[in-house]
Amino acid sequence: MKQRLTALALLLALGAAAQTARDQRFREDIDFFAETLKTRHPALFRQITAEEFAQAVAELKTKVPDSSDAQIFFGLNRIAARVGDAHTYVLATAGTGVRSMPLRVRAFEEGWYVISAGGSALPALGKRVARIGAFSAEEAFERVRTLIPAENRWWALQQAPALLVSPQALQSAGVSEAADSVEYEFEDGLRLTLREEAAELFDFPRKARPNPPLYRRNAGLYYWFDYVAESRLIYLKYDRCQRDPTLPMERLAREMVEVWGREPVERFVFDLRNNSGGDAGVIRPLLEALAAFLATSGKAPPRGFVFSGRQTFSSGMRNVVDLKATGLVSILGEPTGGSPNGPSETVGFTLPNSRWQGQVSTRVYTAPGYTDTVPPDMAVTFSFADWAAERDPYLERALQ
Repeated sequence: MKQRLTALALLLALGAAAQTARDQRFREDIDFFAETLKTRHPALFRQITAEEFAQAVAELKTKVPDSSDAQIFFGLNRIAARVGDAHTYVLATAGTGVRSMPLRVRAFEEGWYVISAGGSALPALGKRVARIGAFSAEEAFERVRTLIPAENRWWALQQAPALLVSPQALQSAGVSEAADSVEYEFEDGLRLTLREEAAELFDFPRKARPNPPLYRRNAGLYYWFDYVAESRLIYLKYDRCQRDPTLPMERLAREMVEVWGREPVERFVFDLRNNSGGDAGVIRPLLEALAAFLATSGKAPPRGFVFSGRQTFSSGMRNVVDLKATGLVSILGEPTGGSPNGPSETVGFTLPNSRWQGQVSTRVYTAPGYTDTVPPDMAVTFSFADWAAERDPYLERALQ
């Protein structure tokens, strides 16, 4: 009996020592995170005071023993969210313990809807989310928004879907109590208690004869264009500010100018609604080619639009500003998720113990005439009815 008690005591002591060591490692990571932001960020105290920042860091360190790894991860991002810089955050890598349930949601004009689902969540496909845990879908969004580094509501709407289907995020935001399951209620009274599971996701809508709108085609390309003869439209989809080594922007520009030279063009669309940034200079060869063509062809500029949305961020957002400055296009769609007045130009960092990855801004940009977003000249809402019918209200408005 004495030997058993001694072994049990030893196990308890080893467990306590491991817990103490784990807690100390995370406290060191939190200090490293705070010090990195203080030494590298160019405007850390725009929206939070130095005293508030220090208090938030101290509170998170105090909570470490009673927090899961995921809760500590979201605690770091809650501090970053109070900084109010969408470029400064800790990444949700596998080691953070953040997982997802088998559904994807999106905010539309009518509310939050399930746009992909699989496994036990499949009955919810295409349904409006009424409640998550004890809260309405909108209340749940406002709670997880406190975990999202953002400069405006639009970027929070873009980032929130990943958190609204993560039990760890919902627990950290106080939406649900459990860290491994969440109860959802949908518009027709359907209730599902969902957990993480490996399941194939099915997108909504599912049709025997699908006809996706232009903006949902060619998802694997960084950028591409098409000529729509019946509308006399050149449509450019620009999703990533990154040079494609297999399709240089110079080649796209050359082919576009060739089409413009032989076809009647009355409208031109730069669709950046899904462009979250990269290198703002990637598009320059195209703009130079189009300007040269207009200067030498004798053709009048067509009616131009640049489409923007909640996913338009960073260099994508700056390209919208640059295009607007030409005076040849109107901005159509949603306000941008990116802010033209705020920090950017990031550098990465690695927390020393957990090895979690993050990034921090190093430069502040300003754009006179704008606040925390680039508003559209022509605001267009996107409804779930549009999504279900595979319509594009942006393009429909541009063609009126």
